[in-house]
Amino acid sequence: MNISYHYFTVKVLAARAGFREEEAQIIAYYSQMVDDFVLSHRIIVGEMPPDFFVENGLAWELGNGSWGILPCPTGINFIKSVSHGYQRHTLAPFHFIPPCQLEAMESRPDFTRLDYRCVCAGEREDLLIHDIVGEAARSAKNERTVKNLMRLGMALHTYADTYAHCHFSGFHGCENEALISKAYNKRTGAEAVPDIERTLLRELPSIGHANVGTVPDICSYDIAYRIKASESGGLENTVERDNTASFSLCSRRILDLLCEMNGNPRYPDEEWEKLRTALVRAQYVKKDTPELLEKSFGQAFPDIVFTYDKNSRLSIKLRVEGNPGLCGGEECAGLCDGEGSWQPEEWQNMDTGMAGFGAEVLRQEISRETLEDAFSLPGNSRRSAYRTFLEEPGQEFFQYIELAYERVMQVTGQYVSEGTRDNFREICCQDVRVLQGMHDA
Repeated sequence: MNISYHYFTVKVLAARAGFREEEAQIIAYYSQMVDDFVLSHRIIVGEMPPDFFVENGLAWELGNGSWGILPCPTGINFIKSVSHGYQRHTLAPFHFIPPCQLEAMESRPDFTRLDYRCVCAGEREDLLIHDIVGEAARSAKNERTVKNLMRLGMALHTYADTYAHCHFSGFHGCENEALISKAYNKRTGAEAVPDIERTLLRELPSIGHANVGTVPDICSYDIAYRIKASESGGLENTVERDNTASFSLCSRRILDLLCEMNGNPRYPDEEWEKLRTALVRAQYVKKDTPELLEKSFGQAFPDIVFTYDKNSRLSIKLRVEGNPGLCGGEECAGLCDGEGSWQPEEWQNMDTGMAGFGAEVLRQEISRETLEDAFSLPGNSRRSAYRTFLEEPGQEFFQYIELAYERVMQVTGQYVSEGTRDNFREICCQDVRVLQGMHDA
């Protein structure tokens, strides 16, 4: 599923279940944020982070009051998706949740790769996703805090994804090999995926539903695809699904859950049918952009306010700074001499805005840019090469990362792999050595 469901549909369901506007916005915002939060490289903050990060080795003191912190990405980064660590700690916990905790599953003597496959939450009651959603619902019902509503929104994202991503896993393996048989777009009345595109999709690495493209996520599609029934077999099983009907069933179950949380009776069948029809009409747009969806849902539900900007609540700025050896000359826009040294007159006139990190650090750094969109994929690639400073982090930022790690622990049994933790510590140690060298100089 995509933003048409995770933000817009969830916002409607929360509002109709009786949540106040601000509460419904938090639930829907963080339901969609699961797809948008792509921070994956360590960032530097100018104050000690919450105890959770320090106690679990997810933060490292650098000196001068600054700390390195390891974010927990929840969004899908297609380049990083080839990494097994990313598959295990991002794709599986948030988008293709397995039926039970991975360690318990993998220790069974009859385990096969097909066991990794996500199972639709409506098909079985003994699934891990029910435990996660139930815990989130109880927490938000007992104490209606921003953090608990945030947790609920994140859980609803993964719950909804089980309806779209069932039969696929977040790993790279034979269980995800698939071939599209049908992708009929009921909005246009035509097949949505040409034969040549189906062939090309078949050649992609079998990670998640890559071999069938976006067809499992589009509400207006009536789909069919072939998958394996065993590790060694061919694509002998055919899965057929009307996405509209499946996603509507998911919506009904989420609505019932949210009504129960507020102590409201189950939505009457007649009223639900009207709501379902309006939701489907709003979801059937030409392209799933926030602008088109805001207009479509606004027309269908004029009493509800729809506004999604992925930076609106976690409104953070990341200042990206590179090492002198990485100077790009023209990229420095005349602020340096092309060899990594600041031009004195430009340095004197520059407003760094970096109180707390030490002027001696900035004089040794090349200021690249301030990333207004902290969650952009281009920004993420740039952060992998340069040191990144987080300006004015808010409480919700740290809460989101903590909740993300909570989910990873629930699914995998560990926050991050030892290799990831060791790599993080090594990078932080490099930062400490750089800072110490500047101080000694």
